[in-house]
Amino acid sequence: MTISRKRLAGFLAAWIVVLLVAGGVPIASADTFTAPAGSNDYQFNVEFELTDSRQFAGVHIDLTVSDIGALQLTGFEIISGSGSPDSINPVSIGNTYAFGFFTDSNNLQGTYAVRLKFIYSGSVDQTITIDRVALARYSEENPLISEWLSIMSNYATHNVTRSSGGPGGGNDPGGNGGGSQGGTAGGDSPSVITIDDEGPPLAEFPERSSYFVDVVARHFWAIEAIDTLYEMGIVHGTSPNPLRYSPDLNIKRGDFVLMIARAFELKAETDGNFPDVPKGSYYYDAIAVAKALGIVEGYGIDFKPERFISRQEMMAVIDRTLTAVGMPLPQAPLSVLDSFTDRDKIAGYALNSAAALVQAGIIRGDDTRINPRDFTTRAQMAVVVFRLVGPQVDLL
Repeated sequence: MTISRKRLAGFLAAWIVVLLVAGGVPIASADTFTAPAGSNDYQFNVEFELTDSRQFAGVHIDLTVSDIGALQLTGFEIISGSGSPDSINPVSIGNTYAFGFFTDSNNLQGTYAVRLKFIYSGSVDQTITIDRVALARYSEENPLISEWLSIMSNYATHNVTRSSGGPGGGNDPGGNGGGSQGGTAGGDSPSVITIDDEGPPLAEFPERSSYFVDVVARHFWAIEAIDTLYEMGIVHGTSPNPLRYSPDLNIKRGDFVLMIARAFELKAETDGNFPDVPKGSYYYDAIAVAKALGIVEGYGIDFKPERFISRQEMMAVIDRTLTAVGMPLPQAPLSVLDSFTDRDKIAGYALNSAAALVQAGIIRGDDTRINPRDFTTRAQMAVVVFRLVGPQVDLL
């Protein structure tokens, strides 16, 4: 429902080509970084370079850690390179992080040095794998098409281990145990990724957004939802010129309620509001109506509209909204959640809502996880709302 048949077919065909071309690329490096003994937080960086002689528009990177609970990618920065690309902050799906940088045209070229920032809090050895590096450009024939110039798979690995000595043992650059700042993994030169062939693009990916410059091929799963909701007046951009949607940013509780109010055209007699929702704010009326309809609840007497909304909070709000507008979902057995390995992390207040939404196909998770405590991104919000109110929707 979220991707047209034409777009979905194009995406699948593109990925078949990508897998056939990139599947046999060997791992290029395997360095080891040794952290001090213990299990306190330890910060370190991994650096790599990528280069291409052709002009391109952006880079997408997938990086996997063996245990995201013990080893987190906290951010990345572009150390050197031409142009002024915008960064896409890391988004986690399971143990994989997706991130990158892009511009509005094919004006990137040459070598780019990237520094990845990690926090290691475990005692068990971990592995960092740069699974995929993809350079993309906008087609000269059709600027609404993104082309992958090159894909490199399973490019580099870094091993992370604890020293068997005391603090300062091994090759600990900080020498003071937990919380210290390390350097480049293994103390060696950065990994160098060279993508420098002149062959044709590997594949064409689905169109970019027709309206937002930062909704591109890697957001294929949300493009139709975002564009349709924009046309319906439900979502707006985060900057007017050029029009940006900020699909990877987390959405605030107040903004999410505003989207729901627009989507369902909520109306009700109101009697005040939560005391921490400022009068005259752009989401004041939407929250007041949702409160009157019993759709939203607060933290004590406050609503905390500027706090990011979690996925389980989103599920509870959606379920209550459907009930309030006379479209209640059938009650579902909690066993429909058993396929998710993190089922036990769903709060009691959201269990029945999560089960009903999963059974209805509105919430799907990422195959093995439902990620109830993760924050909801603007792209995820658009897809869920589109499943509720988009064309050809029939929930009953």
